[in-house]
Amino acid sequence: MAKRIGLTDIAAAAGVSSATVSRALDPRRAEAVHPDTRDKIRRIQRQLGFESDSLARKLRRRRTEVLALLVPGNLFGPPSVPDFSGHNAQLAFAMIGGALAEAREWGYEVKIQPVDADHDDPDEILPRLRYPHADGALILGLAHLASLGERAVEEGIPAVAMSSYVVPGGALSQVSAETREAYVEAIDLAVARGHRRLGFISHRLGMEHEYAGISMRFRDYRESLADHGLYDESAVIALPDELALRAWLDEQGGELPWTAICCVNDALAARFVRECRLRHIRVPEDVAVLGYDNNPVYVEREGLATIAIPHRQIGHEAAKTLIQAIEAKTSFPGKRVLPATFQPGSTW
Repeated sequence: MAKRIGLTDIAAAAGVSSATVSRALDPRRAEAVHPDTRDKIRRIQRQLGFESDSLARKLRRRRTEVLALLVPGNLFGPPSVPDFSGHNAQLAFAMIGGALAEAREWGYEVKIQPVDADHDDPDEILPRLRYPHADGALILGLAHLASLGERAVEEGIPAVAMSSYVVPGGALSQVSAETREAYVEAIDLAVARGHRRLGFISHRLGMEHEYAGISMRFRDYRESLADHGLYDESAVIALPDELALRAWLDEQGGELPWTAICCVNDALAARFVRECRLRHIRVPEDVAVLGYDNNPVYVEREGLATIAIPHRQIGHEAAKTLIQAIEAKTSFPGKRVLPATFQPGSTW
C-alpha cells in the first residue's frame, strides 16, 4: 500500500517545520509565511500530490467556506434597453470574476443565486445564506436587492454589496466606485480645450430611486459643469432607443447644439459616435464624446473616452471584505469607495 503523504513529508522536503507547512497551505494564514517559502511549499505539495482534508477542516471550524452571491434574475435575461445596454452584463461579470478570484485566494467557493426580487420569498432565501449552506452573502444589484441585503444584516448574516456607484444610507456594507473626481478631470480637460456647450444624453431621465445609477452620473455631470458656470438644463435630453437617436441627429441637420456630449454609458456613446460619423460629423473635431463604464466591447472598438469603473477590483474588495468579516467574526460597517478614472481615449 502506498504511503499516505502528510504535512511532515512536505516539511521534510522543504526543510521547514510542520507548523510552517500548515500555515502556508491555509489561505487564511498564508501571508504569515515568506512568499519564497510559501511558493516552495506549495510546489512540493503539488509534486507529492498532497491534498488537505478540507471536509474535516470545515466541520471543525463550522464553516462551509462558501459565499452565496445574490444577483438579480434579469442579469441572465435580455437587456432592459436593447439599443443602449448591450454587453452591460459583461460589466457585472467583471465584478463577479473579481469576487471569484479573491475567494479562491482564501480557499472559498462561490455559488451564484439569481433572485427575482418581485416574486422570490426572502424567508426562503435568507436561511441559505448561513451555515450549513454558506457563510455569508455577496450582493450584486442594489437597485433590486438592497432590501434583501438589509434583511440579511438584521438577521446577523455577514453581507457585503458590490456596486458601480455609492448608495447612501442603510446598514448594508458596500464596496463601490466614486466617479466625481474622474468627471471633474474630464470636464476640466474639455473646458481647457475650449468647449463651453456640453450636453448630457441618457436613455432615461428622472425616476431617481429606480435608476439611481443614472442619477449619480447626471449629478457628476451637472456639478462638474456648475464648477465652471456652464451647466444648462436644456442641454440634457433622453433618447430611449437608436431610432430616437437617429431622428434627433437628423433634426440637427449636421449642426449640433453642443460641442461635447457626455453619454450615460459606453453603449450609447459608441452608437452616438457611429451615427455622427455616418453623417460626416467629425469626432472629436466637431463634437467630443464621453462614455461611462469602461466597457471593453466599445472602448477598444471605438477608442472611446470613458469614465472607467474598476469593476473587477470592486469584486475583489467586496469578497475580501466579506471573508475577513467572516474569519474575524466582525462586521464592516459603512462603505469602501474605490476611485473611478478618466480615460481620454480618442473621442474627447
